[in-house]
Amino acid sequence: MNHSFKLTPGVIVFATAITVIFLSWVTPAILQTRIGGLDPRVSIAAGEAAEAEAKERARVNRYRAVSAVIEGEVARTETRLREATALGLAASLYLAVESMQGRTPQNVQSIISGMSAQGLFPPGVRPDERPPGAFQGTYGSLFIRYRRQPLGVEIVSAGRERMDGPVILIRVPDDGLERPARDGAENTQGGGAGVYQARSLEDVHIPPPFAPAAEVIADGFEPQHRLIR
Repeated sequence: MNHSFKLTPGVIVFATAITVIFLSWVTPAILQTRIGGLDPRVSIAAGEAAEAEAKERARVNRYRAVSAVIEGEVARTETRLREATALGLAASLYLAVESMQGRTPQNVQSIISGMSAQGLFPPGVRPDERPPGAFQGTYGSLFIRYRRQPLGVEIVSAGRERMDGPVILIRVPDDGLERPARDGAENTQGGGAGVYQARSLEDVHIPPPFAPAAEVIADGFEPQHRLIR
């Protein structure tokens, strides 16, 4: 028996959107000083050189310590962004296929079960039963948010510690936010996949699922580049 299904405009837009997604410091100079005989002027010069070398070494060590923190945060944030994007892409593709075949998932748990059955979880990301829709990543937790009508997915990624970077929100499709025109192009609004990043590492208020873009920004999130335009 042949089963037919109807492609609604929302499903077509959603499927089209998610299908397009696929993102020393210089070594300090060593001060070399000759210490000759008992000449006091040479001794003073040697002492000044040693003090200067110690100050330079301390400065370089401070720089390296700060650099390690910054580079560590950047690297971990990039890893979390890749994992969140991969999870959002996998969930979106699964939803698009299921919806086009008339089997729109009822809730987040049914999405996770279906993705698990098809082996769609990205590397480094594994389901966490508490709470429903939660995952564990390399440097933090991820959460899937699902909207049936109109079809949409959000991924919230939160680090375990400060060095893991700020909270990230990925939305597919990114509807409701108008982008300023660039290089003579027209303004764009809606569609695509959007990335929002918390401006602060502390006291972050995560907006409710699929809140208007203006509310997301008001809650302290800054819109980043779109994954799809």
